[in-house]
Order: sequence, then C-alpha cells, then structure tokens
Amino acid sequence: CNTDRILAEHRRRRDVRSAKMSRTLAIIQEAFVGVLDAIQECRSDAAELARAELEGRAAVEEGNELKRRLCHYRDFHEAAAHSFQDSVALELRFADWLREAHRAMQTEVARRNAERQAELATNRARMLALSRAAVEQMRAQRAQLEEALEFTLKEQSACQQALSVLEFSRPSDEQVRSHLRHLEHIQESVQWQERE
Repeated sequence: CNTDRILAEHRRRRDVRSAKMSRTLAIIQEAFVGVLDAIQECRSDAAELARAELEGRAAVEEGNELKRRLCHYRDFHEAAAHSFQDSVALELRFADWLREAHRAMQTEVARRNAERQAELATNRARMLALSRAAVEQMRAQRAQLEEALEFTLKEQSACQQALSVLEFSRPSDEQVRSHLRHLEHIQESVQWQERE
C-alpha cells in the first residue's frame, strides 16, 4: 500500500514535470517563431533599405549627368551666340568701311572733275565712265561677297543646328570633335569673307 502511494506520487510528479516541459517547449517554440519573424523582417527591411539607397545613388548620378549636359549645352550656345555677335559686328564694320570708301571715291571724283572742268568733254566723259564702272564693279563684288557670306552663315547655322541635335543621339567624342572642327572651319571662312 505504501509502495502504491509512492508510485502514484512518482507518476503525479512525472505528469507535472511533463506538463511543465510541454508548456516550456511551447513558450520556447513561440519565442523561436517570433525570433525567426523578426529576422525575416530585418532582412526584408535591409533589402528595402539597400534598394532605396541604390535608387538614391542612381538618382544623384543621373542628376549630376543631366546637370553636366545642361552646362555643356549652355556653354555651347553661349559660344555660338558670341561668335554670331562677332560676325554681325564685323559685317557692320565692313559695311561702314564700304560706305566710307564710296564717299571717299565720290569726293575724289568730284575733286578731279572740278580740276578738269577746263579739259575737253571727251576726257570728262571718259573719267565719268571709269567712275561708274568702278562703282558698278564694287557693287558686283560686294553682291558676290554678300552671297558667299550668306551661304557660309547658313552653313554655319546648319552646322550649329546639327550639333544641337547631335546631343540627343548620344554621339561619340570623335563625332563631336569632327562637328566642332567643321564649325571652326566655317567660322574661319566667315571671318575671311568679312575681311575681304
């Protein structure tokens, strides 16, 4: 009878321990599930943060590239505007020089005509004819020069337009250098024509 009580007590304590172990294992299992969930959330947050940082760096790089291109366009257009202004100023100076030359020629013709009023009518007619021929020749030469200059300016404008459009086709450095060399050659032609 005493032995039965001992065995019963032993079974009861064993059952209590088993219940405690079951509850402890359930708590540990729940804790592990919570830890795994937390680890998964941390991994997910880290991946999102890395993706956001990568997108941020890409946006900064793209913004810097866009800024560099805009600065390049601005510098190019400023240089083209200055070149065009210089060309216009040179053309105006050339026109002033032609007017001064024409006035000087008219003055010289008048002076010589006054000095030779006493000469024969044939000499006076010949001098007037020569003067008219010189004026007509200068006009013809000026017209030819203006046509050549207009053609070269159109070619310069077309080259500048081609350079502007070229930027949108992602050109190579060699293409850009080639177009810039062509533009410089045209500008030199314009300067020579304006000097002439």
